[in-house]
Amino acid sequence: MIIDPGRGVIDSLRVANALAVGAPPAGTKLAKIKSILVASAALNFASITADTADLTISVPGASLGDVVLADPTTNIVADIVWSAWVSAADVVSIRVANPTAVAVDLASQTWKVLVFCLQ
Repeated sequence: MIIDPGRGVIDSLRVANALAVGAPPAGTKLAKIKSILVASAALNFASITADTADLTISVPGASLGDVVLADPTTNIVADIVWSAWVSAADVVSIRVANPTAVAVDLASQTWKVLVFCLQ
């Protein structure tokens, strides 16, 4: 495994080595991770009623179909859920959802994303 903190890239990982304990189930297709891209940005989601809101982060090298993990760097309001995906080349979208009936105003905070570029 090669880690280059200056570029935020980790190369030469296998999903099987990183995630599996023992042999994978029969018929499982394993993917090789080409690289992992790391990015962060301050996002300020406006007041969210019982709905969703999307904001984006620029992640050069991200491609449609890559796997994304996202997380705020500070605590987030209870009951709020989020998801992230590559929505266009070099762009990760983060969707925050408020399943409650009460509007929530999230303070501006830094979000980190990891994009797993698969071969």
